[in-house]
Amino acid sequence: MKEFFNKNKKWVIDGNYSNNLHFKYRLDLADTIIFLDYGTQAALKGIYHRANNYKHLVRPDMAEGCVEGIDQVFLQYVASYYKTRAKYLKAIINKYKDKKQVLIFKNRTELYNWYNTL
Repeated sequence: MKEFFNKNKKWVIDGNYSNNLHFKYRLDLADTIIFLDYGTQAALKGIYHRANNYKHLVRPDMAEGCVEGIDQVFLQYVASYYKTRAKYLKAIINKYKDKKQVLIFKNRTELYNWYNTL
């Protein structure tokens, strides 16, 4: 991982990788940290729409052979995410707000408005 970051000065990491050893290292290297704080309802709605649109298909943003599907364990994880995990992540991210650009978006409209300024 360190070799990748040394060779590539521009990169984007998508997802929640706080449960691995490289999480703090990635935050330390990042110039901008974005947290999508959409809430449980929006997350579950997005999962529902994605599942309906790509049921039994491979999404274009997924690895080859990774078929879209939903299981109860995943739904329970998402349903409890904003009660537990999101608070933990926001606390970590807030430690960087004086050192880096930290952006927290409450909905897709906020994210798209920011993105369209780039």
